[in-house]
Amino acid sequence: MRIVVLTIGTRGDVQPFMALGVGLKAAGYEVAIATQANYQSMVEELGLEFRLLAGDPQGVQQQSGAYSKETVAATAQLLGQILKDSWLACQDAEAIVASPNARGATHIAEALHIPCFLGSPTPYGFTQAFASPWFPPHFKLGGIWGNWLSHYAVDKLLWAATRKTVNQWRVQDLGLKPLGWSSPYKQLVRKGQVFLHPLSEVTLPKPADWPEQSHLTGYWLLPETEASLSPELEAFLAAGEPPVFIGFGSMVDQEPERLTAIAVEALLLSGQRGILLAGWSRIDRSQLPDTVFPLESAPFGLLFPRLAAAVHHGGCGTTAASLQAGLPTIITAYGNDQAFWGKRVAELGAGPAPITREGLTAEALASAITQAVSDPQMRSRAQAIGERLRAEDGVAKAVKLLGDYLAAGTSS
Repeated sequence: MRIVVLTIGTRGDVQPFMALGVGLKAAGYEVAIATQANYQSMVEELGLEFRLLAGDPQGVQQQSGAYSKETVAATAQLLGQILKDSWLACQDAEAIVASPNARGATHIAEALHIPCFLGSPTPYGFTQAFASPWFPPHFKLGGIWGNWLSHYAVDKLLWAATRKTVNQWRVQDLGLKPLGWSSPYKQLVRKGQVFLHPLSEVTLPKPADWPEQSHLTGYWLLPETEASLSPELEAFLAAGEPPVFIGFGSMVDQEPERLTAIAVEALLLSGQRGILLAGWSRIDRSQLPDTVFPLESAPFGLLFPRLAAAVHHGGCGTTAASLQAGLPTIITAYGNDQAFWGKRVAELGAGPAPITREGLTAEALASAITQAVSDPQMRSRAQAIGERLRAEDGVAKAVKLLGDYLAAGTSS
């Protein structure tokens, strides 16, 4: 059976679906990953077929926060092209797996009369248990019905923003009828849509009011392909106490120099050695003290177990990696679902309270680092969570569930 995986966004959004693709291929499925050009080499190095979708995640992040008629029009145009590319990518598909932000998947499955599975690295579904991770955290609705309302509001607002473009594509390209204003999520649940979340019940128990066909499988993590770290990094690790990792992910910041200065000063104030992940920016090593090592990329599975703590933006992929390694985790939330994971890590006792972008100062970060590396209860709790996560195999569970649903002839 040929399965096409549709996924877009930052590396943290896309990489879990690459991991699932590897697992599906090992189970005997033919797999193609349809995503953006940034990830072509990574997809192909994993032995998977690559199919192109429009868009540049880096460019999108650099424009974030810039709202104008021009950017709104450009976003609609990009969505329209992604939908068209997704349709072309799925012409030979016998089943589809997609992230919810690849908005064409369920419509394509409807047109082709094939199964579709939605996999969301962020909790996706109306619930009274917690507020929507996409709902602005500074709005406090409060209570179980406030939580439920936040999910409903996000669902309706996203549909309002994309409905015109999606319906135009449904009619012109897919030959389907346009959809009305009713909640897309509710429609999916009524149809029996299967949701496979690459999340663990160790870190987020499944809400009791989610439908039966919503599953938390455990994290979808890629197997390490690198046998070792670079000699330079090995030398740095061997030269002193375990360092603190600081990385703000692939969310491009408009002030990389300011962030670097904050990170370095926080390490100096806390008396810790550090590793700075450059991401899409570049760090001038000559401007760093000897106790700080700049890194463009690294295999988290090899690096994280050798660290004292991790500081990062709270993306779902990096959060999974630091928790699985048993690291006390400090989240500096920039938006989207990151504040949700920052709050969740603190509730688990695996890290200090999250730091907002506005509250990110050298002093605040130094205080959080000191707590993370010196609080024995926090370190013990993080290690216990890591042990439980390492015992899971989210990819294997997802592949089995998908196979069971396909065999039963149900998915959506």
